Amino acid sequence: MNGSECPFISEKLCSIQQRLGEEFLSKTCATYPRTINVVDDMMERSLDLSCPEAARLVLSDPNPAQLQLAAVTNLEADQDKKQTAIKGSQYARPARDLILSILQDRKYPVSKRLILVGHVCDKLSEIAQNGTEITIPKVLNGFACAINAGMFNAHLNQCSADPAIQLGLVLELIVSRIKLDFTPKRYLNLHQEFMEGLEFKTGSTVGELGIRYAEACDRYYAPFMHGHEYMMEHYLVNYAYKRMFPFGSSATNQLLGLDRIDNPIVAQYILMATHYAITRAVMIGLAGKYKSEFGVDHVIRCVQSCARMLEHCTSYPARVLELLSSKGITNTAGMAILTQDFRAVDR
Repeated sequence: MNGSECPFISEKLCSIQQRLGEEFLSKTCATYPRTINVVDDMMERSLDLSCPEAARLVLSDPNPAQLQLAAVTNLEADQDKKQTAIKGSQYARPARDLILSILQDRKYPVSKRLILVGHVCDKLSEIAQNGTEITIPKVLNGFACAINAGMFNAHLNQCSADPAIQLGLVLELIVSRIKLDFTPKRYLNLHQEFMEGLEFKTGSTVGELGIRYAEACDRYYAPFMHGHEYMMEHYLVNYAYKRMFPFGSSATNQLLGLDRIDNPIVAQYILMATHYAITRAVMIGLAGKYKSEFGVDHVIRCVQSCARMLEHCTSYPARVLELLSSKGITNTAGMAILTQDFRAVDR
């Protein structure tokens, strides 16, 4: 490898497939961007949004996403055993189903759905640490009833973020990723447009950038998302399916170092919320640059570029948790500073 591009790419096409045929592709190339996970002998299929076409397919449909399930044969189980997770708990699937239903609950803005998911993750983590799995059905039912009754609404309405603080933290998270590993050129070009949208200049303060960030959100990003928020919903739902959120696969958790963390469910939430926050912030910068022309294609390009930049770097999760911990953010409540909308700016 020289950089991030496959050496077998010729004129943007795979020379192996062109010359030898599809059967000669490696397993990774033959399955990408498809992600296959096995949960309690059921196979779940989702897509990796780092693929431009996968991002377009997943994000463009305004209808709620549906999980594709299939029974696993013995042969398939052997082939995919490294991606098997959550086996042995009869409550794992109901817990995930509740979280996914919250992410798709269109009564609430996506940012508020993340707050609700955080509460569920807190409780699941508490149960996992105390070893009282028997209480899970009661907890899940209680959360579902409380949400349907609107019991969290007053709390959700109070949740907001400071644009300068949010942007400053996002910029730190992005810089820490760029320092870790090779950064795709496609993302670097996107990052340049993001900064142009915020009118970044040498000597610009975070406070000044925060004002322009809030203005871009208020004038261009929020009006567009008012009719297209399903795109961010699909982004989070696909992430949850692919990562088997909030439990994760044993192989992925080991690769990311989450198997050595005391509170892995909360860590999974922090990572998902961080990816969402960075992607959303970059979109807001793009909206500031393109103004009324900001649209679907910008969102798809942003999600694809950020997914490749963030999710394909295996050392980044540990860096995220370390950086946020240094800021005192170690729980789901603390992530509100990154995920929540801010009040409309005065013009």
